[in-house]
Amino acid sequence: MGAVYLAHDMSLDRQVAIKVLPDEYAVNPEAQERFIHEARAQARLVSPHIVRIYYIGRVPQAEGNGRGSLYFAMEYVDGGSLEGIVERRELLDPEKARVWMMQAVHGLRAAYAAGLVHRDIKPGNMLVDQHGNLKIADFGLAKATGAKPSSTLAGTIVGTPLYISPEQVNNKPLDHRADMYSLGCAFYHLITGKPPFEGEAPFDIISKHLRDTAPSIVQTRPDVSPRLGFVFDRLLAKTPNERFATHEELLAALEAAAPEAIEYAGFWQRGAAVAMDTAIASALVALLRWPGIIVYLLYVIISHAYGGQTLGKRALRIEVKRLDGRPLGLLRALVRTAASLWGPIFLGVLILLTQGISALTTSIGKLAELEEVKALLGPVVATYVLHSLVYAGGIVLAAFNKRHRAFHDFCAGSHVLYKFRAPVKKKS
Repeated sequence: MGAVYLAHDMSLDRQVAIKVLPDEYAVNPEAQERFIHEARAQARLVSPHIVRIYYIGRVPQAEGNGRGSLYFAMEYVDGGSLEGIVERRELLDPEKARVWMMQAVHGLRAAYAAGLVHRDIKPGNMLVDQHGNLKIADFGLAKATGAKPSSTLAGTIVGTPLYISPEQVNNKPLDHRADMYSLGCAFYHLITGKPPFEGEAPFDIISKHLRDTAPSIVQTRPDVSPRLGFVFDRLLAKTPNERFATHEELLAALEAAAPEAIEYAGFWQRGAAVAMDTAIASALVALLRWPGIIVYLLYVIISHAYGGQTLGKRALRIEVKRLDGRPLGLLRALVRTAASLWGPIFLGVLILLTQGISALTTSIGKLAELEEVKALLGPVVATYVLHSLVYAGGIVLAAFNKRHRAFHDFCAGSHVLYKFRAPVKKKS
């Protein structure tokens, strides 16, 4: 829709970028209307992450005849667009991408608050200044929220095929979640070096946006954290309802994916939590005898599955989460608990293989006889010692792992974190 020139604003002594409507479109009313629409749409937005529009006018005709092409002057962003990263075949650092994504979301939030959906988020429309601040440009395809779907010609799809949302392809009503999808596609391309979907022709790519699932960004780029990978999974969901409901929700997810926002619970903190929970197990055994162990295991599984915390972990403000930050869920919690009991399971299998089934049943019978012990001290001490040894053995691996992940964490895809939320930095 235009050529962009670097110019000098003599009245205010500053550099500006001037976008000029090509001469072949200067007499086209529809092209002129779209050009003016772009300038007006961008001019009403106030955000440090959106390129500012200063002035709109017409190029003077040398002969003084007729009307010249339209142009508008806008903020000059001196760092170039993110398209340069794609052209140089470089891979964007995931953490830098996360920061720029947050800045882009702030810009998109400002646009949506003003009633606009950008509809063409891509690396070429995201500029970075010399200070590393990202700014969104080119609102030529922006559409008012709530406006009825339309296109210039029947069957025309508005957007860039590599980054277009499924709802744009289907010409359905759009909201901010269409821009979220395009944002996910653009940064997926910047981080991995490939767009989520490729094809020999635009139609092939567009069709994949509708039907195919993009390869996991974590598998394609292993140094992307699981939490950031989960953000991309949500952004690239096919239906808007599966994406983030609000810009604030997306910003919170990106903030939570920051490396400094994750602090892993150490060996001694986890050991202290185990000791507290073992005391609870002992109390249940004292009250219910050996069925108390079953009650305790159910309590642990359910607590980890839905809340991420037993009473011991809650006291120390640590919690169990999946690697992407989501709750474990019942199946993973069950696997994690079973894996933490590797001690007695290993011992039982060893007895079975070396001494046979009869020896195993005899050993179990001897344990069952403890139920007949009248004194409470025996079961309590036995439970405390057994549970502590087994669980401590399970987390000994955590002492040598920077994320302090124990054997049962690896089995369940979990880790134990301090329960806190880094404050979301407010950016206008």
